Amino acid sequence: MKKISPLLIIANRYIAFLALLFVIMSSNSCKRIDIVKTPVDLRNSKFFKANKPVSTHINSVIEKLKDFNNKTGFVEKLDDKKGLPVWDKIVFKKNNFRSRGLSDSLEEYIVPVTENDKSLSSLINIKELIDGNFLIENYTANDYLYKKIYEFNPDLEKMEGLL
Repeated sequence: MKKISPLLIIANRYIAFLALLFVIMSSNSCKRIDIVKTPVDLRNSKFFKANKPVSTHINSVIEKLKDFNNKTGFVEKLDDKKGLPVWDKIVFKKNNFRSRGLSDSLEEYIVPVTENDKSLSSLINIKELIDGNFLIENYTANDYLYKKIYEFNPDLEKMEGLL
């Protein structure tokens, strides 16, 4: 009977161990992996969802903003970190200067934002620019109103000229 070298036995066991390890790893890699959404992902998915039916025009605005957010991440940069838009209450501002070629924006929207569906937490002022980008300003309601009331500095000379 031939004697098997101890080195050959160790090599065979090592190869068998590696083969078993490969089988275990490949079987685990085929299992479904649950992707955990971060708070930012959750907010983004809720941010662009209308809770009530909206017009096709508003849906197109939402889709444009969603694409813009994918490029820039503007939602994360808003001052209001908790509120969500009330898309069915969006206000379209008329752009009287656009028809005369005096404006760089196509449309302008004011989107109310709420945290609890009962009160306003902020306003988002959105200007859709001709180049396809957006100019987005977020006014938290109290800060915005405070500035409008207490930091209102009218030009008195212009006002006196109106009288």
